[in-house]
Amino acid sequence: MKYNCRYVLVLALGLGMQAPAFAADATRGKALYENHCIGCHTDSVHKRENKKATNRDEVAAFVARWEKEMNLKWSAEERADVTEYVSATYYKF
Repeated sequence: MKYNCRYVLVLALGLGMQAPAFAADATRGKALYENHCIGCHTDSVHKRENKKATNRDEVAAFVARWEKEMNLKWSAEERADVTEYVSATYYKF
């Protein structure tokens, strides 16, 4: 029997279970980043000497902050995808 991932997640959370882990997709993260983020800043933002993000968790916090600021309404998976892309591409975490 095949289940919709969102249905399983809602059911699991309703039963007090932890959310299932998923692998972030840097390819989708790149597409989201290029469609929504690159317009306000270029590669140079991530390559400056005094980078604001010093680890993956800080990148995730910035992604979540700007996703909210821009009212993008991304899913947790989409935020994880963008975090994966930015972390791997610019910060090499």
